[in-house]
Amino acid sequence: MIVACIALFCALGGTGYAAGRLTHEGTATAGNARRRPRGKRGPRGPQGAQGAQGAQGPQGEKGAQGPKGEKGERGLQGERGQPGEDVLAQVTEKVESAAVPANTNRSISVECPGTSVATGGGAFNENTPSATLIQSGPLPADTISGGAPKGWEVTYETHATGVEVFVYALCAEGPAV
Repeated sequence: MIVACIALFCALGGTGYAAGRLTHEGTATAGNARRRPRGKRGPRGPQGAQGAQGAQGPQGEKGAQGPKGEKGERGLQGERGQPGEDVLAQVTEKVESAAVPANTNRSISVECPGTSVATGGGAFNENTPSATLIQSGPLPADTISGGAPKGWEVTYETHATGVEVFVYALCAEGPAV
């Protein structure tokens, strides 16, 4: 049995030896007894030409808004405008006086002359403590046409004694009115 094992070992060992000696074509040669030395690897060759461009991909999502830009330079000065119309108006004062009897309320008004309009007004008296100014304002204009006030109106109330009241209107006439 020992002899049979040795014979088997030699048979299998010889097959393994022969398989290790095969060339890349699959045949064993006597010239392959030693490995052939390889030379150094050569330099890399030049890059080939670029291939054709591929198809364009789908559009990406919208990106976030960028930061605010810097302030731009100041622009050129514009051309000079056309001269405007005269806006000055002639202002006059119109004063009327009236007596207000004791223990009464009385409205007193003054109207502006011609086509002028009231731009302000008021009233005063001789420092009589028995008289109280209740109301002071422009005379109502023609409310249908929405015109400008044509004068000034005040209302006084008196108590124990009568009083003389002076009502005035500041009237303006000119291109601005």
